[in-house]
Amino acid sequence: MPPRLIELRINSWKEIHDISELLTPYVFRGQCDADWALSTSLERCFKRFNPPLNIPHNREYWMLHEFKRKYHLYSSTSPSETDNFEWLAIMQHHGCPTRLLDFTYSIFLAAFFSVIDAETDSAIWAINQWDLKESLKKHFQLKFSPDTLRDGMNIHHIELANSFFGKRKTDHTFIIPAEPKSSQSASQGSRGCL
Repeated sequence: MPPRLIELRINSWKEIHDISELLTPYVFRGQCDADWALSTSLERCFKRFNPPLNIPHNREYWMLHEFKRKYHLYSSTSPSETDNFEWLAIMQHHGCPTRLLDFTYSIFLAAFFSVIDAETDSAIWAINQWDLKESLKKHFQLKFSPDTLRDGMNIHHIELANSFFGKRKTDHTFIIPAEPKSSQSASQGSRGCL
């Protein structure tokens, strides 16, 4: 079943505050142009070429390989070699294009990012994270109970994301909500989706 899209026009901070009360299971992304689609920095990077390039598996692999190889120059601590999700989060934090897309739990933070550089109508995307998690749980037969804490679900999602990294093609396109474990790879309240 395709996701249900609802578009609302919001004209004041009071309206954002009022709507925030209704959207507690949601995560948000602010974009300074309402016409922009949701796309990752890696997708946008490859679209800059004329004609646009596909994102070949080996280019992402080599970008990650080179970043891992030189990261010791910037930090004395690093994630596990096999935790590609955490590595991608650190890369994104340092301005590298990645397949991750940042969301936040705060509609107000998303609103800030939607208007800070806006020259036209901006947008705040809201995604129901519980529907997304249930869909992933069902599709991939993830084993956690309804009372599993958020950190426990996050570990399952990171493992799932890491299992797909480096695969050339999958049968489906999907979003995996996951939060980096390290504070060096994410701002407070933000999350990456793979």
